[in-house]
Amino acid sequence: MYDWPELRSETDRIWETIATHFKRAGFDAPNNLSKPESEWDYWRSSDLLFSQTCGYPYSTELVEQVELLGTPTFDIPGWSGTDYSSALVVRSDFDATNLEQCRSGTFAFNGRNSLSGYRCLSPLIGPPEDWFAASVQSGGHRESARMVSRGEADIAAIDAQCWNLFGKFEPEAADRLIVLQWTPGLPGLPYITNNQWPSEQLANLRAALGDAVEQISAENAAPYLGLAAVTVLNESAYQSIKLL
Repeated sequence: MYDWPELRSETDRIWETIATHFKRAGFDAPNNLSKPESEWDYWRSSDLLFSQTCGYPYSTELVEQVELLGTPTFDIPGWSGTDYSSALVVRSDFDATNLEQCRSGTFAFNGRNSLSGYRCLSPLIGPPEDWFAASVQSGGHRESARMVSRGEADIAAIDAQCWNLFGKFEPEAADRLIVLQWTPGLPGLPYITNNQWPSEQLANLRAALGDAVEQISAENAAPYLGLAAVTVLNESAYQSIKLL
């Protein structure tokens, strides 16, 4: 879910480690990641080995079609254990010190089925498009942040990891923004697999993933992402999300 162009080599290194551990555990893991135009075609595939999805589509549409492999932890601001938050960002010269003062502004969001870019605001203000004076759909966190930076929108909710990456890869634009506040924490973006595995094989797949992430963390093989650990949550941890 964080495969930015600047991160392709890092993403490929991460996958190489995961694939190696999967193969050692007896799974037929491909050498290279598939990068589909439509994630849904892969998420719903009966032979899906490994992918990552957002908590909202997982809890509302995928939970009966896939198996939860684990939830990653990233060692970055806005991430605490398996929970993450979104940075509510505004321009540094925007005349607002709290969310209420942004109500008359324009809200940029990546998509309505995004937990971190849209649904995360529901506990604070209800449906964002009903609360803000105007809204515009950007198609992605990165573009939402750019729009605020350019003055085309006034506020956006940016996934903690995307905000971390935006500061690294677009520092000039990021310097024009400040974090007004962080949203309440929610379960992180889950790793998933197909739901056809016998219980013993599923356990082996989870163990192999855990070993791989432990190696990635120990070797600092994901310096931009800060991948630190993976935890197997009960799927019930995600059930409150579908109410947002």
